[in-house]
Amino acid sequence: MFLSHSSKDKDLVISVALDLNERGITTWLDAFDILPGESIISKINQGLENCEFILLFLSKNSIKSSWVMKEWETLLWDEINSNKIRIIPIKLEDCEIPKILQTKKYIDFSIDYNNGITQLVNAIIEYEQKNK
Repeated sequence: MFLSHSSKDKDLVISVALDLNERGITTWLDAFDILPGESIISKINQGLENCEFILLFLSKNSIKSSWVMKEWETLLWDEINSNKIRIIPIKLEDCEIPKILQTKKYIDFSIDYNNGITQLVNAIIEYEQKNK
């Protein structure tokens, strides 16, 4: 799982990463997977190439971020060509969702974090079982 987010939302995204890791779901997060001195672009590219899904954390900050947009656009192309789900939107707060993503069902963390984690874990498990 590649966790795409705005750096302004990092504290919450780190919490999600830790909760997923505790449940045996491997995540890729820049804060954990890019060491000082390493190429940020190269490491992000590796993370995107090696992930099955991108968890796209939607917030007022992330929808304005060109980095976040490049990350999800990369996997959207793969999703369209493979006809397999690659992007799982996670709504952190009320924000304008990009038009091309508005048809996707999102997991809402803005109301209840614990319910959001439960829904996310269940979705990941279900996707993994379907793709075995």
